[in-house]
Amino acid sequence: MEFKLLLVEMDSDEIVWKAKLRECDWVQHDQSQNVSKSRTSGKRRRKVSNTLPEEEVNAKRMKQVDTSDGAKTLLTDDQLITLAGKLGKEWINIGTVNLELDRSDIDDIQKKEENVTICKFRMLKKWQDKELSNATVQNLYNCLKNVSAEVQDVLEGFL
Repeated sequence: MEFKLLLVEMDSDEIVWKAKLRECDWVQHDQSQNVSKSRTSGKRRRKVSNTLPEEEVNAKRMKQVDTSDGAKTLLTDDQLITLAGKLGKEWINIGTVNLELDRSDIDDIQKKEENVTICKFRMLKKWQDKELSNATVQNLYNCLKNVSAEVQDVLEGFL
């Protein structure tokens, strides 16, 4: 059995790295010593394949590589909507003070007369759009360190 690993740039769908793992790369033959075969046969070189079927590329694309590191993990829409549900009546103040959004942006969001949770979500999305690659869990946590413990607990759960 073999696995093909691909690292795909999300915006351009360009393959930036690929590797093939064979069963001998992960199977442990001597369980008592807990040593994998790949460590004992380090002189073998792997053959790199340059062509993969398009459906295989799309099926195995990873959206985020390292979800254990909140400093690098970008927030998802699901996380933002969860957080929006936890923000209280002070969400406008949080948007202008903590997230440094313009009051006009908040007013534009409110003009749409949507559900208040959706307004809070749109406010968080506005922050995310402004921050781009800095719109990480850790960065939002740092911005919201002065808000309710419930909001902080949600963010800590994302880390």
